[in-house]
Amino acid sequence: MHVFVDANRDHLQRAGEELDYALGHLADALSLTGSDQRDRLARARTHLRGAIETTR
Repeated sequence: MHVFVDANRDHLQRAGEELDYALGHLADALSLTGSDQRDRLARARTHLRGAIETTR
């Protein structure tokens, strides 16, 4: 049982890290314009997808 709980905790921790990165990129995008903003939004989207995939 402990192995299962530890495995779940690892997945949730990784998902949380991905969400933290996404949030940072989204916050940065608020103060940027043009291609820099698009780049940050794309990076945020990548991390959001990573968080979703990690939880599957």
